[in-house]
Amino acid sequence: MPSLISLILSGNKILAIEQPVFSPVWKQLKKIDLSGNPLRCDCRMKWVVKAGFPRTTYGECEEPPTLSEKSIDELKVDQLTYC
Repeated sequence: MPSLISLILSGNKILAIEQPVFSPVWKQLKKIDLSGNPLRCDCRMKWVVKAGFPRTTYGECEEPPTLSEKSIDELKVDQLTYC
């Protein structure tokens, strides 16, 4: 998908932004919408925090409880210790 720049996956019960699935297109995205998904902000999200989020990013953590309702684009690597 070399032309993909916007990815809207809101309300799809997605739990994690898995590196094998998303990394091939991650750097070219200008927008990602993961709102309405029960995202688990755990060690599996470290790669995306290090890579950086697209300019327009929507989504909030549901788990762990300490990160509940935190916007995913505000996450720091040291917060992602839960797994």
